[in-house]
Amino acid sequence: IVVLGGTNDFGYFNIPVGAFGNKEPDTFYGACWVLFEKLLRRYHGKWIVVATPIHRLDEDGTICEERPMLAPLWEYVRIIKETAEYFGFPVIDLFATSGIQPNIDYIREAYTADGLHPNDAGHALLCKRIDAALRHLL
Repeated sequence: IVVLGGTNDFGYFNIPVGAFGNKEPDTFYGACWVLFEKLLRRYHGKWIVVATPIHRLDEDGTICEERPMLAPLWEYVRIIKETAEYFGFPVIDLFATSGIQPNIDYIREAYTADGLHPNDAGHALLCKRIDAALRHLL
């Protein structure tokens, strides 16, 4: 089981970050906890791997002026990693290793359709990174 998420939670700004140990889905910490606990119960004994989101435009700023950012994207990445570590799930840190940073113009043009979603070349690059990381975990 491979779980990749977090960028939409960052992008919509309406879910508080919360604190580690929160087990209610009304915060990002809590939502991670609930998701990971359900995966563990449902797929106990299976291999569960968590992947972080990749970089995106405006990851440190405000995307939508009418909604202030609750935390930068790197904070969501940290929460995903911290919670996965608690559950003992391996993490593929695509934020750090994807090779995709759309705030660099030529990288954005080469690997993304819009500064967020990977294009075909971006998907091919992510496939190579994820494949290598999964093989390393075996």
